[in-house]
Amino acid sequence: TIINGTVANQSSWIGSEVGSIGNVTVSGPSASWIMQSNLTVGRGGTGSLTVDSGGYIQSDFGVVGDAFGSYGSVLLTGTGTRWDMLLGLNIKNGAIQILNGATLSVAFGTIVLSEGSQLRGNGTVEGDVLNFSEVLPGDGIGTLAIDGSYEQIGLTPGFGSESGTLLIEMNATGHDVL
Repeated sequence: TIINGTVANQSSWIGSEVGSIGNVTVSGPSASWIMQSNLTVGRGGTGSLTVDSGGYIQSDFGVVGDAFGSYGSVLLTGTGTRWDMLLGLNIKNGAIQILNGATLSVAFGTIVLSEGSQLRGNGTVEGDVLNFSEVLPGDGIGTLAIDGSYEQIGLTPGFGSESGTLLIEMNATGHDVL
């Protein structure tokens, strides 16, 4: 857990080995984790990352659920909370939830959702999104803002049997917005 101060390193893996479980929390406006290269959440095992209350993460590239049998979950929540990446993000086996004013940002690459992954919430995504899996705006009825392009991919050989899906919740008073 990082509450005050900055941790800086080259690369990081949460849940690195097969069968391992790793959890990291970055909490508060004076908490940051800076990587010169990649951050992988769920490399061989199960990884969980929570960034809240204005916490900040920076990496060149991100991966969620990297290997077969691994799983990664990321929760970004709270105004001022950010995960900034320079070159891209692959969500392979896992989910990212962005809530309550948090931001997920990719400056020059693409956010790719592989089959079996999810991007959900009511925060902001800065960057282009390529969806082979599931995008779920809102937390209940709400808006997931994407400042970039959004492309939903149909059945593509080599990417599994699923097509990209945008799941919109509706009730008598409103509906989700992407």
